[in-house]
Amino acid sequence: MKFTEIEVGTGFAGDRTARIYVKTKNLRASGVFIPSFGTKMTIRPGAGGDPRHPGSCVAKMDTGRTYTDNIGAWGDKFLVYEVSSPEAKADTTRIDKVAACTFQTHYKVDGNRGASPWSNGPDGGLRFDSAAYINPYGKQGAVFDRITPVMRYSRTDAAVKGVAEHVYDAIYAPQLTYPQKNDKDIPGNIWNGEWQPLHRNYRKFNAESKKTSAQNRTAKNAACAGLTNGQDEQCDEFPFASTKEGAGKGDGNFSVRYVPQADNSAAGSRLSQWYGQDRILDGDAYGMSVDRPTLRGLPSPARPLRRGSRHRDEEEVIRLQPGDRVLVAHQLAEAGCGRGASGTEHPQPITAVGGKREGELGPVDGAHHQISATAVVVPFAQPSNSAPRGSDKSGPAASVTSASCSCASLRTSTAL
Repeated sequence: MKFTEIEVGTGFAGDRTARIYVKTKNLRASGVFIPSFGTKMTIRPGAGGDPRHPGSCVAKMDTGRTYTDNIGAWGDKFLVYEVSSPEAKADTTRIDKVAACTFQTHYKVDGNRGASPWSNGPDGGLRFDSAAYINPYGKQGAVFDRITPVMRYSRTDAAVKGVAEHVYDAIYAPQLTYPQKNDKDIPGNIWNGEWQPLHRNYRKFNAESKKTSAQNRTAKNAACAGLTNGQDEQCDEFPFASTKEGAGKGDGNFSVRYVPQADNSAAGSRLSQWYGQDRILDGDAYGMSVDRPTLRGLPSPARPLRRGSRHRDEEEVIRLQPGDRVLVAHQLAEAGCGRGASGTEHPQPITAVGGKREGELGPVDGAHHQISATAVVVPFAQPSNSAPRGSDKSGPAASVTSASCSCASLRTSTAL
């Protein structure tokens, strides 16, 4: 038996809860699983977290722990389950009481003439927090933490033009920046095969973060002293003072430049606002984008694809509209990309954004607390009493197979 499962998840600002919407379709039942044999299928959502914090991740449905229905009903089924994290069960050694969770669906088929083992749907990642320091954007929240958020400036935006040009030069032409240094390599670029994210540093998080903030300020001021400023200008630094990679790191991989005071103020306000809206906590990684929208910006080798393009063995393509964000799970042994170990499943995010050429997909959307989605096909093995020739009767069900890492498409596979 084989069917398609599509999951779309929504996180929230103000609540340590995420909601996962599950859609099943394209069901094909044969052999001992045909409907006339009284076949039923059961879904069981699950969630797991850090073993040091038991109970920090909980998955539940309105119907209880599981839901069962006749096999024919699963050809067009819509279900919802929630994943939550009680604050008291989280990591209370951190002021933001974070909990990292993995969520996953599990399926089982039972009939009068046989039963399948449990099969696993794709797994996804959530991060819950109670970060009061990003208020007023919600003292609690949930984000999909397998998506790397991105902060964006534009050199065509007059309000931040001076800062945007500085960041652009720092990332893409560091040899042109001050202070001069041979082989300067300034982090922030996660595009075009690079993976040098920044990490937020919240000064009041702990003693180490406070020390980092002070070191950044001291090193930046010393570097700025070597420049001459014009009227109504301020000394800007990149990486930002609010990062672990700032000037105080001591490796010389930073830049300072005098920019218009108004630009510096506007850019700083936008960064602070984005930290809150996207729930960027102390230590969280993020990338910078300045007028470089490209799908090759995924933090791993990935082939650019046009919307509607197909790979071999694909049967269906999800059509995206501008603004859609999709987290596509893939199997590395099949897709040959991603940063996980070979043969494991590792989600990669893509985003459909406006302003591109027709049919082109864009980079990861920074608002990773709002929505992510996973599209997969879950094939089931035949029960052991009717296994086809050449199969391992004692083995598990066929593994979850899904789309290539850089497109929002579905790919089917034949059940073992």
